Amino acid sequence: MGSGPAVATDRAGWGSLRDIDRHPSQAEHLYATSGWTDAGVFESTDGGRTWKAINDGIDFARYRVARILVQDANRPQRIYLGVGEGISTGRLYRSLDGGATWTAAHAESASVRAVDIDPFDGTRILFGTMTGEILLSEDDGESFSDVTPPGLPAVWSIVFDTHDEGFVYAGTQDGIWRSDDGGLSWTDLGSTTRTVTSISIDPHLAGSIYLSTRPSGLWRSDDRGESLVDIEGDLTPAARSRIAPDSEIQSSLWVGGGDGAHLTTDGGAQWVAKNDGLESDVKPGPDYLNTIEVDPEDGARIWAGGDGGLWESRNRGETWSRIGVPSHDVRELAADPRSDRDVFPGTNLGLYRRTPGQGARFSPGKLCTAESGREVHALETGASGWTFMGFATSFFDAGLLRTTDGCDETGSGLTEEVLFVPSGDWVSAVAIGPEGVDVVLAAIGFVTPGSSRIYRSTSGGSANSFQPVAGATSFAEIADFDWDPFDPARVFALGSAGALHRSLNAGASWTTLRPSTGRLHRRLVADPHRQDTLYLALDDGLHRSLDGGATFHPFALAGEDLSGFELAANDRDLMFAAARGRGVWRSLDGGANWALFGDSLAHLELRDLLFRAESDLLFVATRGGATYEISGASRIGPDRDLDGVGDSSDNCPEVVNPAQEDQDGDTAGDLCDCAPADAGARRIPGEVNSLLLEGNAPVRLTWDDPRPEAGSGTTSNLIDGDLLDLRADEDFTRAFCLVQGLEEAFFDDDRPDPPAGAGRYYLVYASNSCGRGTTGRAALDAANPCPASDSPASP
Repeated sequence: MGSGPAVATDRAGWGSLRDIDRHPSQAEHLYATSGWTDAGVFESTDGGRTWKAINDGIDFARYRVARILVQDANRPQRIYLGVGEGISTGRLYRSLDGGATWTAAHAESASVRAVDIDPFDGTRILFGTMTGEILLSEDDGESFSDVTPPGLPAVWSIVFDTHDEGFVYAGTQDGIWRSDDGGLSWTDLGSTTRTVTSISIDPHLAGSIYLSTRPSGLWRSDDRGESLVDIEGDLTPAARSRIAPDSEIQSSLWVGGGDGAHLTTDGGAQWVAKNDGLESDVKPGPDYLNTIEVDPEDGARIWAGGDGGLWESRNRGETWSRIGVPSHDVRELAADPRSDRDVFPGTNLGLYRRTPGQGARFSPGKLCTAESGREVHALETGASGWTFMGFATSFFDAGLLRTTDGCDETGSGLTEEVLFVPSGDWVSAVAIGPEGVDVVLAAIGFVTPGSSRIYRSTSGGSANSFQPVAGATSFAEIADFDWDPFDPARVFALGSAGALHRSLNAGASWTTLRPSTGRLHRRLVADPHRQDTLYLALDDGLHRSLDGGATFHPFALAGEDLSGFELAANDRDLMFAAARGRGVWRSLDGGANWALFGDSLAHLELRDLLFRAESDLLFVATRGGATYEISGASRIGPDRDLDGVGDSSDNCPEVVNPAQEDQDGDTAGDLCDCAPADAGARRIPGEVNSLLLEGNAPVRLTWDDPRPEAGSGTTSNLIDGDLLDLRADEDFTRAFCLVQGLEEAFFDDDRPDPPAGAGRYYLVYASNSCGRGTTGRAALDAANPCPASDSPASP
């Protein structure tokens, strides 16, 4: 785990958030954990504006859920993490470097939902498991001994008392247990038989604790758990998160649940909903909250973790804002053809626009479809910027739509058109014809087995232009299309069970190259560098055809459950494959050898890959974990013109010239050199900036040197004039040429200073063998007083 380049999200991509922890001395330094298919530990050092995953060393492919995180208050670099899937599988991890790396602190156990550090002796650590064990370390986590009392049920929570040394509480499947000797021995208090899911210590009153129980119930004990007082008050009975006492106001408590956040200021008699801004993306009303935390130094600051991500309030819950992205299941990725960086993630909640380095962009207002809640099942973008999206809001409301402005670069500005609704079945794949082929294909039949069919438009996908293709109305479910990059009339369709179909007339008719194999196939990719070469990503590795799809053979990554495959447009040997439970594989030699490249994503279920060679970014779509980006994905760096030569060494970074011809040796390639045979000129000069005057008779004029940009033979030319003439004429008709052909970017004007009340003005422009630059004044450029040929400067 952890090798390869950094994988980052601009905001943490999680779904069901399980725990939140604040650094004991740094208010803006936060940790959060999440679970299921989006498991991970995330860290923010700027109060939640940006996040990064810190999972190096944690086997989330096995343990799936990050349950609870505890940080040593006196040694913040020491962190303990409980993980686990279900009941019987889990582990305790430890980090000694603030979460940068993790190691197992104990042998594999049952799921670990409970862990705490003794506030009076940081070398004592306790953790409990869901099969009813408690283990104690008295040597800083180096070793653990079993201190499980007879008859202990599943352990849901463990909390050391922060007021009185030696007292520890354990919430179990069948009541509350207490230790009075730091965890060495335990007593069942018998005060309840409910499942005690969490325990909190009152920060103001010694001996007072709070319990949240299942199936419902909130309780307070003022005698260290011996007896309980019901504080559910007027709340509707329901499962609740851990009670979080206000760090500054006694009897002020927070709790979360399926109906959002609630506050009591009287110890639980009355509760008030505080959900302004806490709206869920996946259900009506507020988010389902799994945890609430109050800043220990600032009671006005509260964090809430829910199924939709992480929320924050800085005014005691009067308003909330999201500081993590919602639980988006990203099914498809498509590139924005108008930008060399932006991508469109198609999610379970609609189509979004994502810009690297500017946040995950899944916030309200960045939605690229007119209605939220539309699941995206197919996605393609065309060169025009139009985006075609197969959507579904239910089994009976599904179809194909087009955003005719592609969702502009600000995430707003949207013109949406529903093209057709195919009687309830879903659009499972879309294909847009290459340039010059005004065809759009849509595969229908995601829901009903055996009813898949292909629809075709010959007018670029306009409304009411799609017609079913004869002979393609009884295919098994189509998982993917791909157009042949060498033949604009040839297109392939892949069935999810392995059938492969081919059309030689842009989808007008189809033949079946092979029947279904029964294996799960997810991606079909035609090689843009090798004619007649196709790849299939399936649940048992990567297969390849060298004969246009007639036959396939195992090619690479045998045994890997592949969910995505991507070929670099600018490098015939650069390949990426997404593997479930493993991360991203990369090959630099055309598939002969592979190495894990994005293995820090192994804890996530990967859905799709998109490589943008222009910016050298690999985007990874995940289930529940939003969209990740991996920088430094290629060997050559960003390559805007896709010619296989990285921008840093490309002598024409925006013009395709793989041979890098440069006959005059001026570092500008011939195809972007205005004078390919003149080493002194590479482009027409632009406007000269930063003209400055210093001193009196002589006056020294300096300006930005145009030669580094336009070529070593570029010279500067000065135009002069009288300010009184300029004012009288309101133009430059009486301007004159002061000096031409200056090699250096300065000139000393030794003429006497103008008399009082008068003045001079200066303008400078550059020129070379390619032509003249501009003075910044169009009228003066047209009537330039300097001769057309630039003569050497006067001595």
